Amino acid sequence: MRPNARREDKTRQQWIEWAGNTIDSCFYRPRAYLFHMIEKTFRSPIDDIAADYMRSRLRLGFLPEAADRILRFVYHARAGQIIRTQKPNS
Repeated sequence: MRPNARREDKTRQQWIEWAGNTIDSCFYRPRAYLFHMIEKTFRSPIDDIAADYMRSRLRLGFLPEAADRILRFVYHARAGQIIRTQKPNS
């Protein structure tokens, strides 16, 4: 088995046992709830920056804004969410 830098010198089975003992809880919250809590915490609206990220990552700055829906769809289908918010002014 080839070595993996993230597993150090552990075999796959050893890493699974280690990770299982390390993770003590896992929870799920709906997207709307998480976004609500982020907005409440930061007192700032959330911006979905998936289209901007895809445009810069793939060097597609020349695409018109009409392509944003497609870029956003591809990003969310492949990777999930990428958001931006502002720090609260204190």
